[in-house]
Amino acid sequence: NDSTCFWFRIRPCRLEICCLWTMAPSPASTVVLSSLLFLITLSGMQLSSSQLASTKPLTIAGGFLSSLLFLFLLIAVGNLESILIKGSQVEWPEVIVCLVVAEIAAASIHGVCVTTCFIFSAVLLYFTHRVSQETYRAKNK
Repeated sequence: NDSTCFWFRIRPCRLEICCLWTMAPSPASTVVLSSLLFLITLSGMQLSSSQLASTKPLTIAGGFLSSLLFLFLLIAVGNLESILIKGSQVEWPEVIVCLVVAEIAAASIHGVCVTTCFIFSAVLLYFTHRVSQETYRAKNK
């Protein structure tokens, strides 16, 4: 009995990577994992801040890493909120707080990182919302 099974499915104009999980991770373990990923990413960014600010492509990469900070923090906050308040959902105030934290981290690297972090975070937020809608729509059917 393999608990994780990956396969690829090719549909017109897109490649899907599908995954079967026999058990979903608990919100508590997701809070711990996403918080660790947040801290590791933030530490790595701060340790390599001079390299990230040295060239234009690396500055854009710094903005992308900052947007990952946004995503990890949003996941941690959302799952922590679902533990403390049953049935709660992440709304705009939580999104804005997570974005401000990610933008502060981006600003500590380079000014351009702030702009690219905002753009990448908006894209990540859109796709996170889309996946969430598809997942919970499938569960409610």
